[in-house]
Amino acid sequence: MTPTTRKKLLTDKALVLLVLFCGSFTSVVHGEYVTTQFRELQQIDTANRTVNVSMQTCNSAQTNHAASVVISATANMSGQALCKMMNDGNVSSAKLQWLNMQIRQILQLALSLSVELNPELNISVAAAFLSVDDLTETAIHDLSFVEYWVYVKFLPVLPYVNEEILAQLSQMKFPCQAFQVIVKVLSREAALISDQQKELIFTHLIYSYLSRTDITDPGCLSNILTSNEWLRINFGIFSKHATLAQLQTLNNQFTELDYLDLLSPSEVAEFTVTSGALNSVNMIGIIFDRLQTGNAFQNTDEFFWTLIRSKVLNISPVVRDIMMNGTFQIIRLYFAEFTSYDWISWFTLKLSPVLSSLTAEMLQTVTSYTDCNAYHIMYVTLSIC
Repeated sequence: MTPTTRKKLLTDKALVLLVLFCGSFTSVVHGEYVTTQFRELQQIDTANRTVNVSMQTCNSAQTNHAASVVISATANMSGQALCKMMNDGNVSSAKLQWLNMQIRQILQLALSLSVELNPELNISVAAAFLSVDDLTETAIHDLSFVEYWVYVKFLPVLPYVNEEILAQLSQMKFPCQAFQVIVKVLSREAALISDQQKELIFTHLIYSYLSRTDITDPGCLSNILTSNEWLRINFGIFSKHATLAQLQTLNNQFTELDYLDLLSPSEVAEFTVTSGALNSVNMIGIIFDRLQTGNAFQNTDEFFWTLIRSKVLNISPVVRDIMMNGTFQIIRLYFAEFTSYDWISWFTLKLSPVLSSLTAEMLQTVTSYTDCNAYHIMYVTLSIC
């Protein structure tokens, strides 16, 4: 395909999508077809295209301007969509997601075409499309408006949003309920957000907003029953980007044990060593409850591989018993599938810190499943314990 043909295809596709979006968004949110005003714009555009294009001079500034026009026009149409939805009310998530994808696709195609024509394209998509002026004092207290705004104004340009825009948004006078709607929508559409963008959103929007002392409810702590609930509604999927220190700064009731839900099994093992849990019956019980969330076998496997890397493990006998019993109850379900490697890795390596608590009943269960070769190797290890 020649460069000229490729450019033409991109142009045609961008125009078709723009026409389809402008014509169909109204039918989706309001049950009507293309407006009379848009038909008039099409007629004007057709008349203007009678100019002999071959006589025009290529100009990168014109390319920038054309891209800006498409972005601005799409922004206007998304504004109309927002208006229609507020008038209609009760717009489904499916419709909101459809609108978001249509707007996003038009913007992406317009930029692809512009970059093809001018590789040195210099235009701020977010600045040209996104305006926080929509978030008036009245609007930010309307939770439906906030949700619709995120879908048709914020999400479509999220790939182009920088730290400055996120920081500006974090300084808006949102009530906590509106802020929580933003977090809920962004969490729902997590698949559209890159890991880098998630980090930026956490740092410059979520943590920045919750850290403010000039809002009615700093940290958004009111009407929250548990730390887990506070974490879920204020951080959503972005909670994994928070450190324990950050969370405790915002909520002094947030404990190290509350933090466990955010940690991977390896991180739980590190926490176990440094937190004093190896000498606390209560803490080790909570830690093993955490390991049983999800794939308990895989979690426990990862936990012990990390734990044995610690050179010195001072485990109290009662805690060691709890750890051995808890682990045995998890892994015994898989004994029938164990290979020699599994037996050896578990009973000579991973469980070495707690093997002293292996009971006669546990050993009898093990021997009923294991083969002779693995048993002899395990026997040597158990004799040393």
